[in-house]
Amino acid sequence: MSTIHSPYGPVTFVEHDDDMRQFLDWLDATETLSIDTETTGLDIFSPTFEVRLVQFGDATHAWLFDVQRWKWDVQQICHDIAHDGKQVVMHNAPYDLLVLARTGLSPLHGFNNLADTKILSHLVDPRGLEDGGIGHSLKNLSAHYVDAQAPDGQQDLKALFKDNSWDWATVPVEHPTMVLYSGIDVQLTTRLYNVLSQMTADQEELVTFEHSVMRACVRMQHRGVRVDTAYSQTLLPYFAEEAQAGTDIALSWGIEKVGSPAQVAAVLSALGVKLTETTPSGNPKVDKEVLRSIVENDNGPAAEVAAAVLSAKNARKLSTTYVEKVLASLDADDRCHPFISSLQARTARMSISNPPLQQLPSNDWRIRRMFIPDEGKSMFAVDYSQIELRVLAVLANEQRMIDAINGGSDLHDVTATALFGTDFTKAQRKLAKNVGFGRVYGGGATTLSRQAGVSLEDAQRAMRGYDEAFPGIKRYSRRLQDRAAAGEPVVVTPAGRRLPLDRWRLYAATNYIVQSTARDVLADAILNIEAAGLGEHLLLPIHDEVVCQAPTKDVTDIAHAISETMTASFGAVTLTTDTEVFGGNWGLGYGAPLSPEEGKA
Repeated sequence: MSTIHSPYGPVTFVEHDDDMRQFLDWLDATETLSIDTETTGLDIFSPTFEVRLVQFGDATHAWLFDVQRWKWDVQQICHDIAHDGKQVVMHNAPYDLLVLARTGLSPLHGFNNLADTKILSHLVDPRGLEDGGIGHSLKNLSAHYVDAQAPDGQQDLKALFKDNSWDWATVPVEHPTMVLYSGIDVQLTTRLYNVLSQMTADQEELVTFEHSVMRACVRMQHRGVRVDTAYSQTLLPYFAEEAQAGTDIALSWGIEKVGSPAQVAAVLSALGVKLTETTPSGNPKVDKEVLRSIVENDNGPAAEVAAAVLSAKNARKLSTTYVEKVLASLDADDRCHPFISSLQARTARMSISNPPLQQLPSNDWRIRRMFIPDEGKSMFAVDYSQIELRVLAVLANEQRMIDAINGGSDLHDVTATALFGTDFTKAQRKLAKNVGFGRVYGGGATTLSRQAGVSLEDAQRAMRGYDEAFPGIKRYSRRLQDRAAAGEPVVVTPAGRRLPLDRWRLYAATNYIVQSTARDVLADAILNIEAAGLGEHLLLPIHDEVVCQAPTKDVTDIAHAISETMTASFGAVTLTTDTEVFGGNWGLGYGAPLSPEEGKA
């Protein structure tokens, strides 16, 4: 037996049958244990991916198993743990659940009595480090809640890698530094659970809900989405050409680097553009929104420059962030498995990364065209209709909006009519729409002016008109802010989720509570879809919609069934859905050509 002592107790690298017997005696006497894995990398579905260590432990013990030596034993151990009702703890459970399932060590549905300390930490304080919170990494949480002097095994491991030219795939798993690093993680995870489980004891229903949502998202990630690799390959030279064309135009105006805000700002200013917004460092802001506004509202050379910069940067991003990463991450069946974080950001909104499919522009079908259904199936989506505005209407008890919703009216049309009369123009409807969303997202007149392409005075006038038309919204927002200013800076959602506010941004209270509530509606819908036996059709949660697939011959009926399942009452209104069947690829819902030949980039 090879045993090293951490500050919390023995860490044993299991080598012999006698070690196994001692482990099994420990396991039999343990009611709460943590499980962790060490792997060759983070790309779980890569054909070359392997799990190297599986660790089991509690607050004072850790046991490490070399999977090459003990694979079938670990498989039996996981099976026994999953069926004997022990409390299992993981930190960032989706990763380890997928690792164990991918490598055949445990079924994806195993460990029914599972707690994820990352979820618990989010319920205690959802803020990341960048927001002034503790963050949600095991290292930061352990230093805050367990032991401020907790050893930083990862730094020691990085130094070991550097000195020996090793990495996660090549470091000897029995090396003392590797053993200590791996063992401490499960000991700290258990200790962290002991603290966080007490802190969330009064949120039992929310804890259960979040773990159920997490598992549903893990199942979607495990399922993955099929990729049209032949089409995807054609995008690489296409985007390279598009990026070069934009770069050449920008260069002709004196911009040597389209990624240099200073150079872009200097040229635009020389062309007469007044850049009124600044970055935190005081420099002129020329981000994507500013450049888009110039393209939409300037007919001169400045629009050409802004369009060229946008085109070059966008093409490079689409190529590197999406096409290259998707092609590099495909499994043996040409499936992409984007990571779905079920509990992200301060408001708990879900996110998708590797690639970030929630950030795709709605006016560009080219990346979505990469994703296709399985053979014999068609893709479709079911999307909540104006869910955040409906949630806001109920929370604020704004009767005019509630009546409009229940009467089947389009809220943006209602807003435009209230502001400009029944003969409102398309541009006025856009302004009205942006005002409504501005009240949800907390944007001010400057942001509205830029997004709607109107003067600051027109934006301010529209905001005043909105407040007069829907006074309940302003009263509700003011009430939230006053309550936070007078007491603890926090809002509590209908689900009981506590969302901290920044005292210098109390105006975000409305946005936080509305966005979080809308997220909970979608999360609940996903669970209802699974409960209805329709979960196998789910592929991705994107903002307020689910992207799905179903056998082509049944797609209309299944899409309708999911739509019916998602439709729900929220206070005095009904949350309705819109359904669209795409067919042979996701991009068909966003303007992609029907013909494969036309669709080639």
